[in-house]
Amino acid sequence: MSVRVRRVSRAVVEFCVLSDKNRENMPTDYKRKTDRGMASREIYDLAAEEVTLRHKSLRGAASSYNLNHTSLFRYIKKKTAYEANETANAPTVGYPEKTVFTASEEKVLCDYLLNCAAANFG
Repeated sequence: MSVRVRRVSRAVVEFCVLSDKNRENMPTDYKRKTDRGMASREIYDLAAEEVTLRHKSLRGAASSYNLNHTSLFRYIKKKTAYEANETANAPTVGYPEKTVFTASEEKVLCDYLLNCAAANFG
């Protein structure tokens, strides 16, 4: 039984090479042009305290701390649910990092693709 191994496809090699490069140098990285939406959790806590304890209006507190009123409302909703032990997750601000795979999962996938390409699978 002989196994013929063909050359690895160029797309698989490029994927694995690009995944190993430093992502800061890749041209597809987005560079922020403003600091809008970069408020810290402490600022959201202060604004939420203004609304809940001092009975200030939501929009008034949001504008005084330079926050979006909808984001502040969502944060207050998460915070009250967390304090009432309805959720186990602490309230967060912003969006999570935009990754699909962790670094170890990406390495495993890359190794698997190289192995499949070397065995002419698919």
